[in-house]
This record gives sequence, C-alpha cells and structure tokens, in this order.
Amino acid sequence: MISLSIEQELSIVELIDEGRTIEAVAAVHALTSAGLKNSKDYVDELAFRKDQVRRDAHKTKKKRTFTDLTPEENAELRRSVERNDKIGAITKIQEWLAPGLRAAKEYVDQMVDDYNKERFRN
Repeated sequence: MISLSIEQELSIVELIDEGRTIEAVAAVHALTSAGLKNSKDYVDELAFRKDQVRRDAHKTKKKRTFTDLTPEENAELRRSVERNDKIGAITKIQEWLAPGLRAAKEYVDQMVDDYNKERFRN
C-alpha cells in the first residue's frame, strides 16, 4: 500500500492536472519505491479523488500571519512602499498570506505611515 504526505499528494495532483501523468507515476515510484504498476494505480486513484486531496491540503495548511513574513518578504514590501506601489504590496501580501483585502490594505497603510514618519524624521 502506498502512503504519501498530503503535500506530496498535492504535488502529484498538480502533475496530473498538467497532463504529466508519466511524470506523476515516476514521482510516486521514486518517492515510494513501489512498482510501476502500483505507482500507476495510485496516480489513477489520485486523479479520481484530486478534489478531496485539494480540500485536505487546504485544511492542513498552516495559515501564515503578518508576523510570519520573512525578512526578505518584508524587504520586498518595503521596496514597494518606497516606490509608492501600494497595490503591488497588497497583492504580494495576499499571495503570501491569503488574508482578506481589508487586512492586507491596513497592513500596507501602516507600513506607509511608518515609512513616512521615518522619512520625515530624518
């Protein structure tokens, strides 16, 4: 019996969605050392229940918050603020954290306020 983590299953489902079934079978084979027939059967089963795999992955995915932004992400947001690209910064936050639009906008507005205070202090 083949057993993969939800993240691995999601990666296999993405290959299936892209029409890369042979690569999906090869990936299952490489991850599990199962035979090719068993790997193919597993990929066929994943194709059948791919919507469920996506739902399960979404449920188990840890939600990141603003405090989880990496220094690199914060630096990229700061550069957007410095260029007065608020929409770009909001888009990046939504991409990285998936908060609501209002929360992303409020975070960027606070960054702009902090940046302006810092800029005018000097």
